[in-house]
Amino acid sequence: GGRLVEFRSQREAVSPIHFEVGEKVPILYQPGKGEQARIQNFFEQYFLAILFGLMGAAFLVVSGTALIIPGREWHRRQLILTAGVSVQAEVIEIRIDRSIRSGQNSWMIVAEYQDEKLPRKLTFTSDYLWSDPTSHYPVGSAVTVFYLRTKPTIHAFVLDRIPEAS
Repeated sequence: GGRLVEFRSQREAVSPIHFEVGEKVPILYQPGKGEQARIQNFFEQYFLAILFGLMGAAFLVVSGTALIIPGREWHRRQLILTAGVSVQAEVIEIRIDRSIRSGQNSWMIVAEYQDEKLPRKLTFTSDYLWSDPTSHYPVGSAVTVFYLRTKPTIHAFVLDRIPEAS
């Protein structure tokens, strides 16, 4: 509108733009809002959008991973329970893993099964249990285990005698 407007670059706080006094620079502004003008350069137009976009993407990846991993484990277990072979394995050991530093012990059940089609016994180890399973599954007792015949290392225990594991 024919009036003189003075403004400072938003980038000046980070690092000054090197222009000479009196040098002409391209600016962007909305008509009637000259006080909100910006120098037309990449930094002033896109830097904050890119910065916040990258931060948002990082948070999305972290939170997405936190949601995907348990979902994949649940899906894997369901696959084993539906496509796997159910066997009664013999409990041969109850292990206590003291390496987890949460102040709580974690137990694991180790069980063996002899598949007639394989030359060796299969050994299965349960996931971590947060209570002692010895009273429900003592050494020498049977435990239901599902496993994939094509890959016996992929297995899932059915611990229906332990209330909190069901």
